[in-house]
Amino acid sequence: MQTQRPLQQRVGMPLVREPWRLWQDLGSYEEINLSEDTMLFSHDGIHDSQTHLVSPSYFYDQLRREISLATRTDKPIALIKILFDNPESDQVRAYDILHFSHELTQLTRQEDCIGRLGVNEVVIIVRDGCAHAELFMKRLLDSTSLTVNHTLQIRIAKVFSRNNEDSLMLLDRLDRTDLIAR
Repeated sequence: MQTQRPLQQRVGMPLVREPWRLWQDLGSYEEINLSEDTMLFSHDGIHDSQTHLVSPSYFYDQLRREISLATRTDKPIALIKILFDNPESDQVRAYDILHFSHELTQLTRQEDCIGRLGVNEVVIIVRDGCAHAELFMKRLLDSTSLTVNHTLQIRIAKVFSRNNEDSLMLLDRLDRTDLIAR
């Protein structure tokens, strides 16, 4: 009978040199094919297991909280959607996703919630209203590190919350907003 390692050892493993491969300690060297239905969301309900960004279910809960807070304080929140893809290929390599996620967390503040809502889609909840969101979006567009050595094409859209608007209406408006290509 094989003994199972403590959870800290299984989860807290460092990144391998070839991040497009699964962890050696998990016993599999199969390559990750992101074109299949491999969303790779963790089962803790909080983080995406590949990028450690916020999972969709936790993101939607956080969005509802932020909308409630914005309504009480009269400070609108902003949602910034980032779509990234590889123009030279039909899929984005796992290494590029990991690098993109790391660079994005370096550009954001700790209180901003970054959710991975799709394989190539990230949405950020920005609290401090219009002024900070405009500066943050400019910083994202000016950043060269997000493109992972120019292998990724970045497109960004933003919306600001309105009075009496729930999370579904806000996300729907974000989906209909035109994307700005970098």
